Amino acid sequence: MKEYIPLIIPILGISAGIIIPIAVFIWQYYDEKGKRSAVIEIAQHLGDSSRVDELLRLFDERKKAPIDY
Repeated sequence: MKEYIPLIIPILGISAGIIIPIAVFIWQYYDEKGKRSAVIEIAQHLGDSSRVDELLRLFDERKKAPIDY
C-alpha cells in the first residue's frame, strides 16, 4: 500500500488538470444553451424579424468599447 501513495498524487494532479477545463466547457455550453432556447422560444412568438435581431443583440454579452475604470 505504501508504494502506491507516491503514485496517486501525480495521477490526481494530471486528472484534475484535464477534468477542470472539460467541466468548464460543459458548464458554458449548458449556460449558452439556455439562452439560445429562450431566444428561439421568444422568436417563435414574435412576428417581426427586426425585433428578433434586436433581441439577439440584447443577449450579446460582448462589449464594443473597453471599460475605463
